[in-house]
Amino acid sequence: MEENIYNHNDGGENSINSYENSTPPPKKHPALTYILIAVNVLVWLVILAISFFSQNSYDSLILNLGAKINSLILKGEFWRLITSMFLHSGIFHLLANCYSLYYLGTQIESLFGSKRFAVIYIFSGILGSVTSFAFTTSPSVGASGAIFGLMGALLYIMYRKPMLFKTSLGRGIITIVAINLALGFTKDGIDYYAHIGGLIGGFLITGTFFRQNENNSKTVWLSGIRSLIISVFLALAILVYGIKAPMNSVFSMMEELNAYSTEENWDEVEKTAEEILLLQSIDDGTRAEVLWNLVISEAIQEKWDEGKEHANQLIEVHPPSGHYILGILYYDMGEYELAKQELLSSKKAGPEYVDSINRLLLELNSE
Repeated sequence: MEENIYNHNDGGENSINSYENSTPPPKKHPALTYILIAVNVLVWLVILAISFFSQNSYDSLILNLGAKINSLILKGEFWRLITSMFLHSGIFHLLANCYSLYYLGTQIESLFGSKRFAVIYIFSGILGSVTSFAFTTSPSVGASGAIFGLMGALLYIMYRKPMLFKTSLGRGIITIVAINLALGFTKDGIDYYAHIGGLIGGFLITGTFFRQNENNSKTVWLSGIRSLIISVFLALAILVYGIKAPMNSVFSMMEELNAYSTEENWDEVEKTAEEILLLQSIDDGTRAEVLWNLVISEAIQEKWDEGKEHANQLIEVHPPSGHYILGILYYDMGEYELAKQELLSSKKAGPEYVDSINRLLLELNSE
C-alpha cells in the first residue's frame, strides 16, 4: 500500500467518494488502533515479566494463558479463540503485527469509525482462529488473522468501488495481500489457515457496514443484513466442522490411549493406537507418541516382529525414541549386540535418553 485511504463521516461512503474526487475530508484520530497496539505490547510485557520472576518459560506461559490449542478448545475453552489474538510468540512477531496493525488499522478505522472497525477486527480474528482450529492441530498465537481481516476489508471496498483497482492504492493492496499469503504458505511456523480465515472474515463482515450512494435505503439495509448472516453462518459452520473433524477427534482417542496405558490394558492400547495411526491428519509429534505406546504394548505381549516394525516407523519420525525403544526390544529378546547398536544410535541422535542408555550399556558390557 502506498497511499492512505481518507477518513469518513458515519459509514465510509463520503471517504471513498472523496478519494475518487481527490477531496479528502478532515482526518479523525484512529484511537482504537493505538489502543489495540498498546494492549498487544502490554500483554507481551506482562507475560515477559511473569516469565522472568516465576522462572517459567515464555513459550509455556503463552500456551497456558490462552493460545489456540485444539485439545483444550474441544474441552470447552472456547475463549482461546479470542485470547490467542492478543498473544505473540516473541518480540519480532509482536513488532511485525503491531506495524501491520498501525498501517492497516488507521485506514480502516478512519473509514468506518471505531465501533465498526472493532467489529471487523474482532470478527476477523475469531474467524481466523476458528479456521485454524478446524484445519490444523498446531498451537498458534498472534493478531495475524485480525490483520488479514483488515486486508479483506480493503479488498471489499475495492470490490464495491472497482475504480480503486486502477489506483496505486488498489495495486498496493493486492500486492501486499499476495505477498503475505505467499509467505504464509512458504515459511515454516506461520498459521496460514488463520490468515485465510481472517481475510475471508474481513471481506464478508465489511459488507455489513459498507454503504454506497444508493437511492433505495431498503436495498442498502438488506445488503448489510445479508452480509452479516453469511458471516455469522460461515463462522459457525467452520466451528462445527472443526469440532466434528477427524483431525480433532484424535485428541479424545489420545486420552483413551493414555487411560488404557495407565490401566495396563495392552490389548486396548494396541487396538486404539492402530486406529489413530490410520488417521491421515495426525502430526509427527502425535504419531511418535502413539508409536511409542504401541511398541510397548507389543513388547509386553511379546509380539516382537510387530514391535520391531513399529519401532522402525518411530525412528522415521523421532530417531532418538525409535532407536531407544528398538534397543530395549532387542535387549528383552536377548539380542545384546543389536541392542547396543540401537542404543548407541539413539545416543547419537539426541540427548533424551542418555542416562538410561549409559546404565543399559554398562549392563550389556558386563554380560
